[in-house]
Amino acid sequence: MSKLLFTLLCASLLYAVGCSNNTTTKQKSLELKCEKLLKKASSFTEKNLDSALYFSRQAALLASKTNKPKLEAQAELLSGELLFTIGENEDAIKHLHKANILFEKLENKPAQANTNTIIGDIYVRTSNPSEALQSYTNASKHFKKLNNNKGLALINSKLGHFYEKNGDLNLALNYQEKALNYFLQHPDSNILAQIYDNIGSIYEDKAIYPLAQENFSKAYNISLGLKDFNLATINLNNIADCQRKTGQYKEAIKNSTKALKLAESLNIIYQIKSANRDLAKTYALLNKYDSAFKYLDDSYIQNEKIYKAEISTELARAQQLFKIEQKELQIKTLEKEKQFNKKALYLGLTGLIMISILLGYAWLQQKSKTKKEKALLETENQLNKEKLINAELNEQKLKTDLENTRLQEERLKMQLSMKSESLSRSALHLIQKNELIQNIKSSLQKVKKIDEKDLHKKLNKLSKSIDINIKNDDDWKEFETIFKEIHTNFFTNLQKNYPNLSPSEVRLCTMIRANLQSHEIASIMGISPDSLRIARYRLRKKLNIEKGANLFTFICNIT
Repeated sequence: MSKLLFTLLCASLLYAVGCSNNTTTKQKSLELKCEKLLKKASSFTEKNLDSALYFSRQAALLASKTNKPKLEAQAELLSGELLFTIGENEDAIKHLHKANILFEKLENKPAQANTNTIIGDIYVRTSNPSEALQSYTNASKHFKKLNNNKGLALINSKLGHFYEKNGDLNLALNYQEKALNYFLQHPDSNILAQIYDNIGSIYEDKAIYPLAQENFSKAYNISLGLKDFNLATINLNNIADCQRKTGQYKEAIKNSTKALKLAESLNIIYQIKSANRDLAKTYALLNKYDSAFKYLDDSYIQNEKIYKAEISTELARAQQLFKIEQKELQIKTLEKEKQFNKKALYLGLTGLIMISILLGYAWLQQKSKTKKEKALLETENQLNKEKLINAELNEQKLKTDLENTRLQEERLKMQLSMKSESLSRSALHLIQKNELIQNIKSSLQKVKKIDEKDLHKKLNKLSKSIDINIKNDDDWKEFETIFKEIHTNFFTNLQKNYPNLSPSEVRLCTMIRANLQSHEIASIMGISPDSLRIARYRLRKKLNIEKGANLFTFICNIT
């Protein structure tokens, strides 16, 4: 019997050593598997974004178990970049912030600079100016410490785009010129083309059309040299836009037509729509209304194609993400089952050894009590198994409930996103309709100078009819309905807190809250920019807004 006890003790020691070695081997295996997944994800980025995202998220999940911050940071960064590429901005931000924290712990300044730049791009896309500026500033500081002048120049270009988007055109131009100076000394045609296009856009916003056209032309020549026909099409549309605004209608039609043909040959729907819209505006200014309506109708057709394509893309992405998450959930479940089975095996072996020792000792002490002790031990084991089974069932139910809740939240987010897109389309429709009608009305006013009485009366009647059409509430009601679905309590709180507002002032508040530009609001309301400024001034007085306070921020806080 003593030999039996010695054998069991030796087996226990060998078992413990084996467990320790197995843990080390498992850790190395995880690291190798994580590295392979990262390589797979990187190789798929240009071919299949969904597969790349699946592998990167699997790598991130494994990396969190390796105690290797560098691996985990790389996996989180790649996942964030891929999510940003497919438009999943909220999830992308989570991964990128986690990567940034890890890079900070690793004191990896280049990676921090790169990560902060991507985070800034996401915040610009999601209209979060304060966070975007903070991220770009952080990236700029890292590039300066690293003496990375190219990285600093790229950030300056992004800051220029940021300030242009937020209305500070002088500061925007200053940053773009800093970036341009660097890349003129260290030529990079791809970046130079984009910078010239950005500078042209700023001058166009400043209504300095000759300089805008000059920079758009430089961007166009570089784009052609690079055979980047997508950017070349954008440049042509911008050039034509400047020519139309300066009365160069023939040149505008020529360049818009050229852009349209190029866009159609490449099937670039956005640029086809843009070229059609510009041609419609130019022909309207030339009083060629048949052509104007034709091109406007074509732009609406392209807009519908864009909308359908975006919806299809979003649905496909949502389905793919759902499948990825389902696979991840299945993998997690299988891993837990595998871990549980291993633990059960280890516990079973340990229990078996202990039971053998106890049984041997009991056999030496009291052979007569062996049956009772064995029965008692078996009963306890059965109870423990039942408790484990119940605990697993409860845990699985809780996980299922949590997963259902998360999927419901994602569905609601998707619905909100689609409603926001509908709101933007409704506003765009209002603006485009009123802009065209205003142009037609302006042209009719010129024709009215003819002395023929009957023609004058008919034109007056048509002009009044256009005024009625501009103020028609049907399109506005559609816009208002979508707006109420997104901002549920806005109208209730606005009327409750400020009951003295007129209907037109309530509309003005609504369009400011929807973050429409001033020229877009003026177009929808059918008034001039000067009249809009007076309306905004009167609104500020009725809302009792302090001097210097931002009207948009104030209205956004009415919740």
